[in-house]
Amino acid sequence: MKKIRAFAVLTVAMLFMLCACGKTIIPFCSHGGGRFGQSLTAISKLAPDAVMGEALSVHYSGGGGLPDDVEEWLRRNGMIE
Repeated sequence: MKKIRAFAVLTVAMLFMLCACGKTIIPFCSHGGGRFGQSLTAISKLAPDAVMGEALSVHYSGGGGLPDDVEEWLRRNGMIE
């Protein structure tokens, strides 16, 4: 349970209450060097029946290429064409 505490209370509550069966979770985060840490593992434990899409991790502001990176990430996850 210690690793789950890294999430905001609302995120944990949502994952517990949400029926994620057959749903796709596409995680993203911005960070200062820690990337996702254990977040992806914790999400998998909280929503074991969900499909995990490709995650996006952005270091600080993401730099000048961020808009293109986000667009490509959305495309790879089937969110846009």
